[in-house]
Amino acid sequence: MSTTRTLPDAVLNANTIASGSLTSWRNYYTEASKIVNQMGSLDPNLYPVINELKHILEQWQNHDLEWSSQIEDASRDDNADRIRDYDYKIKKESYYIKEYVIQIYDSTNDKPIRDKIFELFNIEAVETERTQYLKELNHYKIVELCNKWLENKRKSLGLGISSNIIHNMREAGIDIIVNTPELNMKFGIQIKSNNDVKEENFERNVKAQITDSKKHDIKGLIIILAADMTEKSVEIKVKGLISDLDQLKGESIIIIPPEKLVTLLKEVEN
Repeated sequence: MSTTRTLPDAVLNANTIASGSLTSWRNYYTEASKIVNQMGSLDPNLYPVINELKHILEQWQNHDLEWSSQIEDASRDDNADRIRDYDYKIKKESYYIKEYVIQIYDSTNDKPIRDKIFELFNIEAVETERTQYLKELNHYKIVELCNKWLENKRKSLGLGISSNIIHNMREAGIDIIVNTPELNMKFGIQIKSNNDVKEENFERNVKAQITDSKKHDIKGLIIILAADMTEKSVEIKVKGLISDLDQLKGESIIIIPPEKLVTLLKEVEN
């Protein structure tokens, strides 16, 4: 008749802590694997980096098997100190390898994702006369329609995104946040109605809000101009802003002019 051996309290406690560290390690391995696989669908130029990351992931798997076996052996020998040593190694390696993967990922992956998001807005422009329709829409209606359009475009991106209207970030120049949950990245959308453009300090306000938007850790900003371009004063302001922002080298900003916005909104309304 066999009996189950009871571990000493010190060994049991050390084993519980080490097992928890190993579980955290495995959870990060799963998360990192998902990120690496996602990278492969974004940009073929990333394959050398992806192969390096996959090699690191293989090493992680080997560590997992090795540590599991070592903790089990130490528990069998009632050696709590040895288990604590393994727990320390797991925590230390988890931190360093996790940081390494994040650094490589962040340094290579922002641009292809940003390009994919921005490419969504590469749409056909209509004749200037058709922008008169935009002055009939209030700010919130335009925000709602743009958010609906983004939801409809989700599949064409090839990666998971969600978009949300952000009421409490209006003062920071962000009306909609586009999230890529798997990659922990977000993009901001700022919408300017015809009445916004008519404000005396329109251009200065937009530039101030661009600065404020950076506080929210967004990887790119899309500025949508919902203006009636048949009004000469409005046209001058819009073209002046576009010209100024085009000169901001290195800024992750695109502007959607009124002529393109009409096409976008009509897609949603039809």
